[in-house]
Amino acid sequence: MREFLRFYSWGMEVKLYMGIYTAAIVAFQAIAEALQGRYAVGVWVLLEMLLVSFVFAMFQYAVLPAGQWASKKRLAVWALGANVLYIGAALVFGWFPGVPLWGDVLLIALLEFVLWGIWFGEQVACWRDTRALNENLRQFQQT
Repeated sequence: MREFLRFYSWGMEVKLYMGIYTAAIVAFQAIAEALQGRYAVGVWVLLEMLLVSFVFAMFQYAVLPAGQWASKKRLAVWALGANVLYIGAALVFGWFPGVPLWGDVLLIALLEFVLWGIWFGEQVACWRDTRALNENLRQFQQT
């Protein structure tokens, strides 16, 4: 039972981040398509993006286990992995056809912003949890 619960917990965390990353890359794709006058994203492209996001979420789980978001080395590996995986997949699968060079630069900048946003969100959650734990400790010590 312990192994099942551990696997279930792993799956919940990985699926959460897979969903966030898939939503972001699909939004990038939709915007790039719309700016070029196309208003559809292929099913195979969506599946590729979902698979790449799943691989990256598993990578994130391995590199940044719970509580490791403050490690600069782990963050650097995580960010480098994201860049290699998503930029590499975009090139291999041809996700953004017809996007000019300035658009590629903008997409990479957006990728970096999303990564920063994920990191910042984890920091906010950690600060909130720390504040709540400290408050509970104070209350416990007063009783």
